[in-house]
Amino acid sequence: MTSAPTDLPAHGRGHRRTTDPDGSLPHEAFAEFGGVPRVTVRLSPDDDALITVEGVECPDIPRDDVPAFLRSVHDGLAFVTARRFPHARHLVVPLPGDRTYKEYIPMPGLSPWLGSRVR
Repeated sequence: MTSAPTDLPAHGRGHRRTTDPDGSLPHEAFAEFGGVPRVTVRLSPDDDALITVEGVECPDIPRDDVPAFLRSVHDGLAFVTARRFPHARHLVVPLPGDRTYKEYIPMPGLSPWLGSRVR
């Protein structure tokens, strides 16, 4: 697994504030993990993260849950639920303590990795 961390200024991309209390510009961190599944993590200055797994965006993940979320994805614990009627698919990422993140998959097709995780 390789990563390419980057420190990017926010430049007003939907952030809730334009400057920190000390007057400086807020910053966020971005990491892209190579390999399969394709995963990116964008940490915001508001102590939450946007994690994207194979194109599925999982917003508002608390910063403290990011390591467990990534471990679950890369250890093969994450899965996709599928329902025929009404048609719906969700990425489900279980975390320790009987907690899960469930995110709707809006894409018409699934990537090979997501397709291999359908239950």
